[in-house]
Amino acid sequence: MQQHRNLLMLILLPSLLLTAGCDESDVHAIRLELNGDQTGVLTVTSLESTDRATALESACSGVEFEARATLVQARGAVAKGAELRVSDIRFERGPSSLRVRIPRAAGRTWPSTLAPTDSAQWDRVQQTTGTKDLKRVIRLQITLPHEPTVHGFHPELEGVETSMEEDDGRWRCSLTLPLELAESRRDLIWDLLWRRE
Repeated sequence: MQQHRNLLMLILLPSLLLTAGCDESDVHAIRLELNGDQTGVLTVTSLESTDRATALESACSGVEFEARATLVQARGAVAKGAELRVSDIRFERGPSSLRVRIPRAAGRTWPSTLAPTDSAQWDRVQQTTGTKDLKRVIRLQITLPHEPTVHGFHPELEGVETSMEEDDGRWRCSLTLPLELAESRRDLIWDLLWRRE
């Protein structure tokens, strides 16, 4: 099921993110929750510039809107054995492993799929949200059913960061990377391994 939320109130975005305990890298994100039976749930979030007027605008008067942005969120079930991709990012799953392949070649499509890459569109998004320093990054977050034994990426690249935290027996591993990832024919590989109980 896909949900589209028109957010002209995105001028409140920074405070909303702080209230939720998130940062601005959560605006453009891929979240995969894995279960012990190799099924999962995928949620993809993107903040986009749009020229289309919303129902909210038609209910207002005495104002001339100059910019708008839409927060798009899609969530769905991932079946065991399904070949999972988000744009050209590939998720290769095993019984107790996950390898994420992120293309860096010139023809890669994931940056424009997940975030505005045109500078004019990015400026409109920042104008609408009131965030002049909105980070040009993507966050990948994987929730694992067990504690990871391996959590790392290669090759080492500037601006790419990882983190890991435990919450009530579930482990969240995150990879944050810039939209302008250095070009190369060599993919960025993120590997996760965990013990099966």
